[in-house]
Amino acid sequence: MIRLKGLTKSFSAFKLGPVDLDIPEGSFFMLMGPTGSGKTLILETIAGLTQIDEGCVEISRRNMNSIKPGRRGVGIVYQDSALFPHLTVKENISYGLKWGRKGGLGTAEIVEMLDLEQLLNRLPGKLSGGEKQRTALARALATNPSVMLLDEPMSSLDQQFRGYLRRELKTIHSRTKTTFVMATHDFTDAVSLGTAGAVVNNGQIEQQGSIDEIFFKPSNRFMAAFTGMKNLIPVEYEEKKAVTADGLCIDMPEGCRTGKGCIAVPQDSISVSTGSPVEDRTNQFSGQVTEIVREGYGYAIEIICRTTVFTSIVPPDAFRKLNVKQGDTVSISWKVSSTHFF
Repeated sequence: MIRLKGLTKSFSAFKLGPVDLDIPEGSFFMLMGPTGSGKTLILETIAGLTQIDEGCVEISRRNMNSIKPGRRGVGIVYQDSALFPHLTVKENISYGLKWGRKGGLGTAEIVEMLDLEQLLNRLPGKLSGGEKQRTALARALATNPSVMLLDEPMSSLDQQFRGYLRRELKTIHSRTKTTFVMATHDFTDAVSLGTAGAVVNNGQIEQQGSIDEIFFKPSNRFMAAFTGMKNLIPVEYEEKKAVTADGLCIDMPEGCRTGKGCIAVPQDSISVSTGSPVEDRTNQFSGQVTEIVREGYGYAIEIICRTTVFTSIVPPDAFRKLNVKQGDTVSISWKVSSTHFF
């Protein structure tokens, strides 16, 4: 396990922490957050590349504060690969072997796994972006680290190769049982690779837990917006109802609340129909379609109910059957359990 306790680091224009974070042993842990939120800095404190002002970094219950980077059993791969330009692929991979731990995958096995056999005698200047990243990953793995840190390693790759590298990372993690910690702003990376994670915002941990908890049970308004929930609506709580400024009464999923707050409803939880109401859904409102936008593999339909605007994501087949256009009157509905409240 990696444990960060009260970790702080201050600069003239930015402060990290205090950060308390538990990363389970053997997990594929995703560090997410906006650009400049502190993700890379957290990785560098774990690696020992940045000295902390206060707090403690523990790896396998051992205090690492006074342990030099090369003695921590930590490998790190940056988004720009950081290969030695004067060394061949083979020499880059072999560079850290004298500091690495014994055991783990052999160099030949790593080279084969990452499909580098034909590149061993090339210099980095003759490699593509994907080849450089595979070489950097091989170099880090060759030292048999107990912890592998990845700083947005796929941000500069095209979509096709990103999918390939994701599969390779998943295989490597499964075979080595190494604890992986990956900083990313790509939700596809997080969902397809992550077993747990945390979201960093302005140097603070906003939420940590399983990937499902982060994406489907956001803890506050920032988290709801960060994970892509567009339906963020200010409300006044009245017993078991959340009432919008224009008087829409929305049933709450649990308990009684009072005062002002905010609800969030995922776009893919809202159904759009032109027929009769859906029987098993309490929250149902009539509105007018104000905008339709193709978004990825679906359609984002914007509906205004009184003065409150909702957005629903509809798959292509369902959209064709729905056959609606801007200005049409439709019904929207969602299950009570799909409403998040803050």
